[in-house]
Amino acid sequence: MNKKICVTGSFFIIFCFFTLMIFAEEETLYIESEQFKMFDDRIEFYKASEITKGDFFLRGDTFTIFRKEGRERQIVAEDGVYLEFDTGKATSLTLDYDLIDEKGIMTGNVEAIITSAGSTETIEINCDILDIDNETGVFAGQMSDEQERVDLFKGNMKARSTSFEYFEQEDILVLYNDVFVDDVDNEREITGDLIRLTMADDSIEGKGVSIRNKDSEDEQALEIESDDFKMFDDRTEFYQSSTIRRGDFVLTSPDFTVYKEDGTEKRVLTKERSYMEFETGKATSNELDYDLEDEAGTMKGDVDAVIIPGDEATPVNIQCDVLEIDGKNKVYNGEALENEKITLTRGSLYAESKYFSYKSELQRVLLREEAYIDDLNNAQRIWGQEIELGLDDDSLSGKNIRLTKDTEKDGESETFQMKSEDFRSYEERDEFRGPSEIITKNITLVSERFDVLKVDGQQETILATDGVFIEFNKGQATSTELNFDLDTNQGTLTKNVVANIEQKDEGELITIQCDEMFIDQNSGSYAGNVSESEKVLITQGNLKAESKSFEYDEENQMLILIDEVYVFDPDNRRTILGDRLEMNLETDETEGRNVQMTIITTE
Repeated sequence: MNKKICVTGSFFIIFCFFTLMIFAEEETLYIESEQFKMFDDRIEFYKASEITKGDFFLRGDTFTIFRKEGRERQIVAEDGVYLEFDTGKATSLTLDYDLIDEKGIMTGNVEAIITSAGSTETIEINCDILDIDNETGVFAGQMSDEQERVDLFKGNMKARSTSFEYFEQEDILVLYNDVFVDDVDNEREITGDLIRLTMADDSIEGKGVSIRNKDSEDEQALEIESDDFKMFDDRTEFYQSSTIRRGDFVLTSPDFTVYKEDGTEKRVLTKERSYMEFETGKATSNELDYDLEDEAGTMKGDVDAVIIPGDEATPVNIQCDVLEIDGKNKVYNGEALENEKITLTRGSLYAESKYFSYKSELQRVLLREEAYIDDLNNAQRIWGQEIELGLDDDSLSGKNIRLTKDTEKDGESETFQMKSEDFRSYEERDEFRGPSEIITKNITLVSERFDVLKVDGQQETILATDGVFIEFNKGQATSTELNFDLDTNQGTLTKNVVANIEQKDEGELITIQCDEMFIDQNSGSYAGNVSESEKVLITQGNLKAESKSFEYDEENQMLILIDEVYVFDPDNRRTILGDRLEMNLETDETEGRNVQMTIITTE
């Protein structure tokens, strides 16, 4: 039969105090109780009772201490528990605690407060199950229903998770599965699969984590997704593939750090190849240094960027060594190092240069130094000091450019060559400003101002309005204005026309001065007249002629003078007046109408 001792309120005092010494001082149990029963294998407590062992303190109404091998070993409480331990305190409905191993489990409406040595703040915990290991300083909690979550509070920080562990020696709190943290002081919300908080310095690290900074302006909120990171007071380090977002800025990288200034995420540094998105494009690089507040940064090393203009315009792909980003002004500058060049592709267009810049507001890409474009769609190539591409209207412009364009007409391939100090190309025309030169077929044109009109993207008409020099198959000419049709190979020179035409065999020049001259390169014919000047003036060697208009056939060397004709021909000792005169400059055969001829005789 078990012996038992019963202590009740009939004693002359309302509670009893006794001490159990177990082998050593640190294992001493101090018990206070209003009512208990002591058996050989246990002690049962029925009213307000307290147990103290070192840093362990228990208060409750109904609990039992079980003995094993003569030692008080296990405490089982089933009717409300208040517990204090080295680093905190807790209440629950039940307790099962091993006094020797200093381990136990609390269940039912557990409310715990854990205070770490390295922090002045405490952690408040609400859960269904709390495992305590006082010897190692490890505490773990969870809910009995998988659909419910543990609630934790640290200062203004609130957290929820499926389960948690607290490691006293490391001063680390770990939250597991479906974690949500509302970090009010740092204005951020954190979700993830695992979040580890170091109490001493408030550093955070985790797995499968998403962090969003709360801000009055949504576009300024920083969002973070990470499989492995650690957050410190002054920085956040990311060790595996992670993504951060702020407005239109997106960064994905396996290894980078976000540094803080005045408590705000400020600067991003990457250590491995990274992917970045911005408002008007995206890029990858080996290095990135980016200011989140200024929205400015530098990408280095094998930069591969895509610029995406508005209005559904064709994107531009760029490869360079360095890319400077100004996100606020939406300006991007790139350069090549050493002897390398930037390469740019846009549809069938390919380009190279030493430097480039892009202004999103203007939708213009500027290539500088040793710029080159191969525009396959328009069958043209361009070299220049500067070349600018309009992404919204497919325009081209440049400084000190040289352009070649291949065309095919009537089954024949033709090359159109141009040089210009200032060049602009639009869908309906090309503009040349400053010293410019155009070469097509057997025609060379030089002027300070050209406009080349297009039809269906093909150059059709050359206009010069600021003085022009033209060199054709058998001569050259100057005038103030020019209109030349590239399809028919015909043109008209107007105002102050001065032409020199070579004769077929003799190489002698015919010089013509008139107000307007028509050229047909296919037939080798010329025609001219005057509108403001008194007469057309023509010279060939010693021959001088005047008329209101003329025609010249290069093949037959036939010169026709029309209206108010006057010819002074000293080599043939004659002068001629008439309405029309036809002269074969090769054979000197002459025919006329209403002619008056004076022959000069010699003594």
